[in-house]
Amino acid sequence: MLHLSNVLRPKELATVNGLLDDAAFVDGAVSGGEYGKRVKNNQQVKPTEEIRARVIPVLQQALYRHPEFVSYARPRRMVLNINRYEVGMSYGNHNDAALTGSFPDHVVRTDLSMTLFRRL
Repeated sequence: MLHLSNVLRPKELATVNGLLDDAAFVDGAVSGGEYGKRVKNNQQVKPTEEIRARVIPVLQQALYRHPEFVSYARPRRMVLNINRYEVGMSYGNHNDAALTGSFPDHVVRTDLSMTLFRRL
């Protein structure tokens, strides 16, 4: 397990926090798969939410410029979800799906899983 610090610059963090404060969240179980739905108790930004389109590029750019992340992960592309956990929520024991996306043209192999936390 690799722990990275200071992935986002202060201005980026302020931008992301501001955008996410206004985001619409839905039940995270919608992306949990058959088994994940049973253990996933969180929320995620609606897939159609315009804020996703503004937040995810900021996160991707921050990760791609982080030398430890690039050295460790060597990502060709990333698919990111934006989740949140409120008091009492959790994501129980689970395995991340090896493939994500819609078959056949938009399937992505997920060899690496990560969580980027924002401090409130």
